[in-house]
Amino acid sequence: MGKVWALGFACWLLVSPLVLAQSLPGPPECKADTMKKIAFGVGSSAAQSEGAAAVGGRSPSVWDVFAKQPGKIQDGSSPAVATDFFNKYKQDIALMKSMGVKNFRMSISWSRLLPQAVKGSSPSSDGVKFYRAVFKELKDNGIEPAVTLYHWDMPQVLQDKYQGFIDRQIIEDFTYYADVAFKTFGDQVKKWTTFNEPWVTCNLQYGNGDFAPGVQYGDSGKWKCGHNLLLAHANAVRLFRQKYNSDKKGRIGMALWSEWSEPWTDKFEDKRAAQNKIDIDFGWFADAIHFGDYPAQAKKTQSAFLPVFTEEEKKLLRRSYDYMGLTIYTAKFASEVPGNPNGWWVRTTDVNGKVVGQQAESYWLYNVPWSINRMLTYMKNRYDNPYIWVLENGISEKGEGNRVGMGPDTLRDPLRTDYFRGYISEACKAVESNGVRLTHYFAWSFTDNWEWREGFKTRFGVVRIDFANPQLPRGIKDSGRWLSEHVFKKSGQTKQ
Repeated sequence: MGKVWALGFACWLLVSPLVLAQSLPGPPECKADTMKKIAFGVGSSAAQSEGAAAVGGRSPSVWDVFAKQPGKIQDGSSPAVATDFFNKYKQDIALMKSMGVKNFRMSISWSRLLPQAVKGSSPSSDGVKFYRAVFKELKDNGIEPAVTLYHWDMPQVLQDKYQGFIDRQIIEDFTYYADVAFKTFGDQVKKWTTFNEPWVTCNLQYGNGDFAPGVQYGDSGKWKCGHNLLLAHANAVRLFRQKYNSDKKGRIGMALWSEWSEPWTDKFEDKRAAQNKIDIDFGWFADAIHFGDYPAQAKKTQSAFLPVFTEEEKKLLRRSYDYMGLTIYTAKFASEVPGNPNGWWVRTTDVNGKVVGQQAESYWLYNVPWSINRMLTYMKNRYDNPYIWVLENGISEKGEGNRVGMGPDTLRDPLRTDYFRGYISEACKAVESNGVRLTHYFAWSFTDNWEWREGFKTRFGVVRIDFANPQLPRGIKDSGRWLSEHVFKKSGQTKQ
């Protein structure tokens, strides 16, 4: 008990009778053997959690600059402090251990490790020291890291120099950054992800400008971004395989954003519309890293903007992953666009007007458990039954950003608890009934984070943070207690 109190982040909440008295749902519908074969864990990202934005020579990311522009962030906040993981990582890792967490997905800040960001520049000794200390602390607590190299936080210096992913120079600079990371941390990290959700990067960061850097490059920029990002990924994977993974103990892949598209009706036209959306949104990157080229649908409909891979580039891209990473949150219905066989309409209600699932705080997110089963099974069938890692899955509870203090009621999140039970049960069904090779699952997210344009208004954490309190106290929510009891403590650790 004394050790818990010494952590100093309101740990009384973890043992309060009022909290423990709250009844929770039963375990997910999974066989015990299935649970042991999947490495369950939690996730976070550097920009959303680290803080310490100007410490140790770290240079600004595009989000540091973007957040200073009036009106860009809903609550006027910034990632300057975020969850203060930079200073509180030992406390957070101890909390993970107390919950039975054995796997932690995190990202490295390119700006912290390589402040100048370009090929040939020197790593920051402070940046290296920080990440090595984090990885050591994880190992000492029996937790394995899975590390993402790019989670939307482009160094501002590269944006200023050549507009980031718009220029092919990013391929060379990202590969160098990956080389530094593999060389510096390869003895501590065996599981790597090159890019997080490139669909978001290229649609929102380098397409419509909704996300940092906030420049509207349009359709041309969107597809150019994807092209350069894919080649950066493939070059980093080749480097990893040739130079750093001769013993074959490491794994590398990409985190692919998805939103399952269910045909609105059984009509051929609606089925075609759903497939169109999957091809453009998911196949854009998944087909490229598996087959070595874009989906036929993308080539047919985006020829005015879509760059073309050379035969050598196609060969480099083909099977440029050890696992296929997936981020999935929800599903929508897709219906035909009359007169446009290449299009689709997105719907949130079925033909009878029933909503696809309970809506979250996030306007785009609904609780649709069967979506993960559909998506996993689709990936198995289309991509030759790959090893799959679910790198993000979670939901924002309505109204959490308005809660005050750290009383027991602030830790109630019945929607999130129900969400995890449903999605994990459906993931197990995909494994047990459909033969999907799911080996990792990371709940998003470990703590409440700084949620990009929504600031601290929207919360995804299974651990609450009181951002109004300068000490940033932590408290485990009901969903975290449920995951701890029924998932994390029954989880395995796997290399696949």
